[in-house]
Amino acid sequence: YTTCSQRPALERVLTNVRQHYPTEFLYLASDCCYDFSDLGHRFGCHYVQRSGTPESDGQAKSLQAIKGSYGMGYNQYGMKFAEWLQSWQEAAMLSKCDWLIHLEDDVECRKRHNPALLPDPSVGIGGPASTGMQYTRSLLGYLEQFVPQTVKRPFLPYYNGMGASILNTKALLSLDSAALAKIDIAEIHARDQRVFRATDATINVLMLLSGWSACRWDDAILRTAKAQPTDEAFVHGDKQLYDISATHNGVMPFQSPGIGDHGQVNKPGFQLASQPKTSKAPYVVFVNSPCGISMWEYAMRMRKHLGDLKVGYKNPLGSIDTTGHRVQSLSPVITKLQSVYTPTVLSQFFRKFLDPAATTSRQCIWINVSDPFGLTLGALANMVKAYDEPIKDAYDEPINVSLAIMHVHPKDLINTENMDASMAYSSIIDHTTLFKGREDIGPKQPHDMGTMSRDDLRHILAQAGSLYGLLPEDREEIGKAVHDFSYRMLSLDKYEKVVLQPRMPHDLAIDLSSHTSMYDVGKAVAHEVLSSSSRPSALLQHPETFFEDDGPWALDPQFLDLEKLSTTLSNRRVFTSNGTLPSSSKEDLMNSLAALRQLPKYFERRGMI
Repeated sequence: YTTCSQRPALERVLTNVRQHYPTEFLYLASDCCYDFSDLGHRFGCHYVQRSGTPESDGQAKSLQAIKGSYGMGYNQYGMKFAEWLQSWQEAAMLSKCDWLIHLEDDVECRKRHNPALLPDPSVGIGGPASTGMQYTRSLLGYLEQFVPQTVKRPFLPYYNGMGASILNTKALLSLDSAALAKIDIAEIHARDQRVFRATDATINVLMLLSGWSACRWDDAILRTAKAQPTDEAFVHGDKQLYDISATHNGVMPFQSPGIGDHGQVNKPGFQLASQPKTSKAPYVVFVNSPCGISMWEYAMRMRKHLGDLKVGYKNPLGSIDTTGHRVQSLSPVITKLQSVYTPTVLSQFFRKFLDPAATTSRQCIWINVSDPFGLTLGALANMVKAYDEPIKDAYDEPINVSLAIMHVHPKDLINTENMDASMAYSSIIDHTTLFKGREDIGPKQPHDMGTMSRDDLRHILAQAGSLYGLLPEDREEIGKAVHDFSYRMLSLDKYEKVVLQPRMPHDLAIDLSSHTSMYDVGKAVAHEVLSSSSRPSALLQHPETFFEDDGPWALDPQFLDLEKLSTTLSNRRVFTSNGTLPSSSKEDLMNSLAALRQLPKYFERRGMI
C-alpha cells in the first residue's frame, strides 16, 4: 500500500482491510514524506516513510513528472520507476507470502478473498479489468514478438496493474537487475509512452517479457457506470472521492505551493468563490501544448472546481496511433490527422446538444492539441462558428469557448537519466514552434513564460547532444541545425536574452515549469471555462491567426521532408545497437534538417516571429 497525503482515505482503507484481514502482513509506504507512523503502528503495518518534507517533495515530484512526460524513468506521480519497483520487491521479500494485493486510497475490501479464485502460479499479475485498457498496436506487435511462447496470449493486449490487482511474489522477486537488463526499456517506452510512466501499464509489461502471464482476477472489480460490484472481495473505486491536501494533490499525489507563491499561473487574482453563473449551452476548452505533455491528469483536476458540470476529455494525439511512437507536431501527417479528427469529435459533441432526446445540459469538453501552425485551431474555430447559431437558437446563449496554452521550459524537458538524444532534440523543436521570444526589456507582460538566453540554449543543446543514440558526426549536424532553428524562432539571433511568450493568441497561459501543480492548473482552467460565458474567446477574435491552408508543406514541397525528420528523431528503432544510423535513415535525416533550416521563413511570412 503506497500512499501520499490523504490521511482520511488511508485510515478508511486500513480499517476496512483489518476487518477482514486482522493479522496478515501489510506493507505501508508513505511516499510523500507525510508521517503516518501512528497509523502504521495502530494497524500493525510494516511502515516505510520517504525522508524530507511534504513541501519539498511536492515541488521535486512536480518537475519529475514533467520530465516523465518526455522520457521514461518517472511515473505519473513523479516517483522514480526503480524506487517504485524496489518497494514492491521489498514487500514481496518481507511478506513471505505467495501473493500481494495492491491497495490504494480508493480500494475497498468487502470480504476475504476466495482461495479458489486465486490465479494460476504461472501468472505474474491478475487485475480487476480485462478489456478497455489496451496497449498501442505498436507495443502489442513488439510483445507478440518478444514475450516468451510459454506465456498465455489472451491477455497480451491489456494492462491491469491498478489498485485491487494481485501480484505473484515469486514473479516480483524474479525481476532482478539481470532480468531487467534484457528488457529494452527505451524501445518499449517509445512504442507506448504510458509504460514506465503509468504504473498500472508498466508492471504488466515487465511480467510478460520476463515469462509470467497476466489475467483477470475474478475476485476484484473496477467500479464503473456499467460495472458495479456483486460478490467480489476487492473493488477499485473512484479517485475523485479523494481529499485535497495543502501540499500534494489527492488525485495525482503531488502538489507544489499554491497560486501567488511563485506566480505560476499567469492570470493572477481570481477566486473561485465568485463564479459566474453557469450556462446551459456547451462549454469547450482547447489546450494547445507541446505534444509530450499528457493533459488527462490536468483535465481530471479541473472537474473538482466545476460543481455538477460534467467534463469530457479527448486527446487526438493519443487517438492517432499510426505508428505507436511519440508524435511530432511538425509532421504533416500528424497535423492533418489532428485537423480532421478533432473537429469531428467537436461536431459529435455539439450535435448532442441539438438532439431533443439527449440530456446535455451543463457539459464541458476538454480537447488537447499540439498545433504550432494553427491548422487544427482554425478547423476548430470554423466548427464552433458552424454550430454557434443553432445552439444559440436552442439555448438563447452562445457556445462558451476557452483557449489555453501550456508551457514547459526546455531546461525542464531534458531528462538526462532516461532520455536519448533524438527525443531531447524533438522536444526542443516542439517547444520552439509554439513559443516565441521578445527582447527582455520593459515591464513584465501578462503572459510571459520565463526567459531564455543564448547561454541557456547552448547549455540545453549541449545536454541534448551528450545523450546516447547518435554518433558524434551525426550529433554535430543535428545539434547545429536545431541550434540555428531555435535561435531564429526565439529571436536569439537578435537579442542576448529573450522573454518567452506563446506564439498564438490565447485566453489563458500556464507555465508548468514554475512549480505549478496539477491541482492549481485544474483550478485555473476551471475558472477560465466558467468565465467564458461572459466574454468572447481569442480563438474567435483573431481569425487571421488561425490558418486554413495546408501549412508550410503546401508552400514548399521540401517541407514534406519534415515528416521524415519526425520519424527519424522520434523513432528509436532507426538507430542500430551501436548508435549508428542506417544509410537510408541518415539520408532522410540530412534532407529533413535542410527543411528544418527553412521553416523559420514560414513563420516570418505569417508574422509569427
